[in-house]
Amino acid sequence: MILSDLLKDAEKAGDAAGAFRVVIATRTVDGVEMEPGRVQVSDAGFPQVDTSGGEVDILPTKYMDPPGPCLTVAAFRQLVAEQPEVADFTVMAVTGFKLLADGGNAQRTEQAMGTNVLAEQGEIWLLLYPDRQWPADWFGA
Repeated sequence: MILSDLLKDAEKAGDAAGAFRVVIATRTVDGVEMEPGRVQVSDAGFPQVDTSGGEVDILPTKYMDPPGPCLTVAAFRQLVAEQPEVADFTVMAVTGFKLLADGGNAQRTEQAMGTNVLAEQGEIWLLLYPDRQWPADWFGA
């Protein structure tokens, strides 16, 4: 999915103010699919724009030092207002880091395949790859 899809899904769900919290959701942790009915969720904390790769990598708050607030749809609208080209960028979520031999870090990312809007909770979930792990009726607003 691209960033404009996230914004459209939030708008279709009635989030005119951009108040919905953006949450990263996965059922695959460290390469292993979780048991049925379980989902790992993380608050979206910081968007890293990769202009050369055409991606917006979203860093969960748990990887921030110090941890920051959960981003809302309004933050992503603001990002698009400031950098209109990112509306067509692929949405990725940082799912972990690997320590490199040279002492550096490489981040692991997974692509967001769609959204699940939980309007009554004021949340929009980014459903990570692979899409087969999600019920089909979860996608979209």
